[in-house]
Amino acid sequence: MSLKSSLNARILIADANPHALRLFQDVLRLECFTNVAAFTNGKDLLRAMLEAPPAIVIVAADLPDAPAAALAKLIRAGHGAISRTTSIIATIRQATPDLIQMLRIAGVDEILAQPFSAGDLLARIEAVVLRPRRFVDTPNYRGPCRRRRMLEHYGGPLRRDADAEAVTK
Repeated sequence: MSLKSSLNARILIADANPHALRLFQDVLRLECFTNVAAFTNGKDLLRAMLEAPPAIVIVAADLPDAPAAALAKLIRAGHGAISRTTSIIATIRQATPDLIQMLRIAGVDEILAQPFSAGDLLARIEAVVLRPRRFVDTPNYRGPCRRRRMLEHYGGPLRRDADAEAVTK
């Protein structure tokens, strides 16, 4: 799949700040994304997600009625007809280690710090479209695999499912 083939993908954006919403919409429109809808609250966002499943959801971590972490947990749990593998990009205004960890544990795919550039936003969209991560479903976590890379000279215990395949080859 290429980024060009995803220009018609349904993208939903939710942020309580109307100026941030306008910026997201302007950047995406300039990059020729045609199926973009914006919402100022989580209730309307959730309703739109149930009506027509999105490919990507961009949601503010501090959205008052549906913060990104809560929304990610709801999606990953399989709420309604929403695909559990829907790509979620959380936007944050203040990047603290605790907030980033909370969002990762909730199951977001990517995190975008604000203020952001058009390149930053497109890099996050490219990451979820061109390099989607395997979906993990365990008793303690549901979401994209949080391991981004393999270390060539790793000397510790092999605990990943893929490790058994690599060792036997």
